[in-house]
Amino acid sequence: MKKWIVFMSCLVLMLSSGSFLARAEKAAEDSNHVPGLLGHYLGIGGIPETRRIMADENRRMYVNTVADYGTATLIDGVTLDNDPVTTYGDLTASEMKKLAFFVSYDETEVSNDISGVLTVQVYCSGGWIDYDLIIDDNGINSPQSSITYTIDDTDVFYIPTDFFAESYRITFTGTNTDVNDTIVISVWASYQN
Repeated sequence: MKKWIVFMSCLVLMLSSGSFLARAEKAAEDSNHVPGLLGHYLGIGGIPETRRIMADENRRMYVNTVADYGTATLIDGVTLDNDPVTTYGDLTASEMKKLAFFVSYDETEVSNDISGVLTVQVYCSGGWIDYDLIIDDNGINSPQSSITYTIDDTDVFYIPTDFFAESYRITFTGTNTDVNDTIVISVWASYQN
């Protein structure tokens, strides 16, 4: 058992070291082995990458690097009052396989009972189309066409993986907002390529 723990510890250390990657790239030039080694590294800009040692049809090894995920801010702390009462943000979705949105809703009520509604549109064939399959905490059996917020909340919703569009537009509209009764809204996306 101790030998197995020592072996696994050495393997993890070896996989996480930059020198291992250099040795693997060097070995890829003349090796006949077909390994399945996988390592996680910080890539350009600190974005995590997965690097997998692969073999081509001639059993030559090479390193395949693919960015795992990314984030994008669509609405960044916009205050909705009497002007503006609506805001939106767009996301171009090229090559995204999984897509989730995060919402931060913070309201200040003084004299009005305020709320906000989030809707999604997709860009397809030259125009924006309302999207009505938002999956949130109501579950996958109850997709929503919009999400209404009435109290401070941090929320997550996502787009089903079997749906794809060129771009997404998230629109947030405040109700009964004015100079004193305000909503601060932020929406950002997390995606996997």
